[in-house]
Amino acid sequence: MSELQKADTRIRRAERRPRLFDLAARLPGAGLAREAYEGIEHFALTELKNRLDAVNPPTPSPGDTTSRTLSQRTHPRVLLSALLDESTEQDREAAQRALYTAILLQLTSDEACMLAALSDDSEFALVNITVGTLRTGTRVAARNFCSIERGAPIKLRDYVPAYITHLYNLGLVEITSENRDLEMKYQILEASPRVSGMVRELSQHNRNVRTQRRTLRIAPLGRDLWSYCDPAKATPDE
Repeated sequence: MSELQKADTRIRRAERRPRLFDLAARLPGAGLAREAYEGIEHFALTELKNRLDAVNPPTPSPGDTTSRTLSQRTHPRVLLSALLDESTEQDREAAQRALYTAILLQLTSDEACMLAALSDDSEFALVNITVGTLRTGTRVAARNFCSIERGAPIKLRDYVPAYITHLYNLGLVEITSENRDLEMKYQILEASPRVSGMVRELSQHNRNVRTQRRTLRIAPLGRDLWSYCDPAKATPDE
């Protein structure tokens, strides 16, 4: 079967409405999830078919049964061209929607809960652990232990530091200097088993192990995303 025939087959399957969607449509928020899924799948499959119509892929050599990956079938230049073409047709609303959809598809449910906890401009105590000396300088050996795990229904609390790093890299949160109004939160965090245990472990092989106090809060991009996507503002049609 040629790549074009495979693309046609995928599109025909995508256009059918599985019974699963009929069941899922009864769940809260199903409209948003369904719209996101169908929109992304339709764009990807349609674009693949259009580009395969225009490009004649090389014929595999006899006996070559290796499945070709998406990167082999679609050149990055084609994908970039599609994005540039789309940008010429977008208005500000469409661009916002595309941006926020792309960001949300990278989040876990725990990270979404953390963003919700920050959405009212709450600030949370955050602690890094540094090692070193005045002569050699200091470095951060462990980072992003945070009191937010007590303020949000996070299931995998051991991964809070990784979650914060991911949210920070996406531009959704900021890490600022110490907030003295959170003194009690810092003390509780520093006395927690994970932070105190990490300090003891690092002290076995390093000198001058200390905690570094910081503050976690929502970033402007995170605030804009939440304001646009806030589930509380959803209409019945969504």
